[in-house]
Amino acid sequence: MISRQAYFALSTILLASGSFFVNYYLSQKMTLAAYGEFSLVYALVVLTIPLVMFGQATSITAAYFSDEKRDCNNISREISTSYKIIAYAFVATSTIALFIYQVFYRKEYELYFVIWLLVAVLLGALKEYHLNLIVIFDRYKTYLTVSFVATLASAFSVLIRPDILGYLFSIVVSSIVFLVFGIFLYMEGRSNSLKSRTFSQKELVILGWVAIPGMLVSSLNSYIDRYMINLFIEIEDVAIYSLASVVGVGVGLTLITAILKGSSISVLRSFQIGNYDKYLNIQKNINHLLIALALTSTAGYYAAGEWLVVNIFGNKYIDSANYILPLFLAIIVVGQRQIYASPLVQKKEMHILLYISIFIVALNVALNILFIQILGIKGAILAMFLAAIVDLTIVYIFAKRHFECVNFPWQFILILSCLEVGSLL
Repeated sequence: MISRQAYFALSTILLASGSFFVNYYLSQKMTLAAYGEFSLVYALVVLTIPLVMFGQATSITAAYFSDEKRDCNNISREISTSYKIIAYAFVATSTIALFIYQVFYRKEYELYFVIWLLVAVLLGALKEYHLNLIVIFDRYKTYLTVSFVATLASAFSVLIRPDILGYLFSIVVSSIVFLVFGIFLYMEGRSNSLKSRTFSQKELVILGWVAIPGMLVSSLNSYIDRYMINLFIEIEDVAIYSLASVVGVGVGLTLITAILKGSSISVLRSFQIGNYDKYLNIQKNINHLLIALALTSTAGYYAAGEWLVVNIFGNKYIDSANYILPLFLAIIVVGQRQIYASPLVQKKEMHILLYISIFIVALNVALNILFIQILGIKGAILAMFLAAIVDLTIVYIFAKRHFECVNFPWQFILILSCLEVGSLL
């Protein structure tokens, strides 16, 4: 019998494998400069998706695990409202994007490319939203099925057309798979006769918009650093950094998500029903797992990291090997934040996460400007790591105000900091 956590882990690995294959295949088919340009488009799509989704994945999660829904988790009406909010956000984002295109970029890009970009962003937002629905409903078997089909569809798309438009089409195709399954979940919820307190459109907007900066932080991390590397160094260096990010950040997020995906739902439920002993046990296990992951990955990197890069991606990307481990360690710290933000999500205090995120964005920009000019690509990675530690610390301080049981991960921070410094030397 496959465990629930194993289903979540396998699903996460499948989705990440699809993303990795897309990046790998395009890196082999494109020149270094062309892959650098693709990486900027990729980061732009990732950056825009949170604006269109308008934080509705977070608002639905907060509503589902709120104190008001403790006895009945029927959120079919909230899902209907979220669809409307996403539609409004897409219209607003598209209007602004088309205006910017007409004023600044009409001579550089064809209109059909911009339209494809907007379609990919809309469906990408719906994909993330429906993926979140599947997770909070704890449909782990459905999650695995959808992930498998979406991964195949995405890979097939870039095989047919290995360029930027092929990448955008892969988003569209894989997102449609999630959309179909998401609609089934929505219809199932509508058939539920149990009623509970319904969150209004205004409440979902408030819960959602304050979550946008939190999503933008991770998105901006993948755009600001690339943009500034291109600004201060060269487009070829963007390609080298992006490939290191595909491996370091991609593999890191895959493993972290596999560890946290099922646990995050259990943490939210623990806070909702007041089972703090269960939370402490989950937190302890996660800290130990992440530390073990960092230590074993560091050993594996020094044993075979450069050899793997050369044999998988080719000699033109050999410089990427120097940045994989520090990126991997930085993303582990970023992932740890999810557990410490759970108390604030459960208490519907996303406005606090908003203020924290705004500060972290500004800090990240400042650190990138400072360190990239001094350390080059390593400066962008150091900026990400330091911003992640500051972010985690501030989130912990506010979470502690609600739940005394929350403990700061001193051991985790100390070990990861030592490994990070060592990997950057």
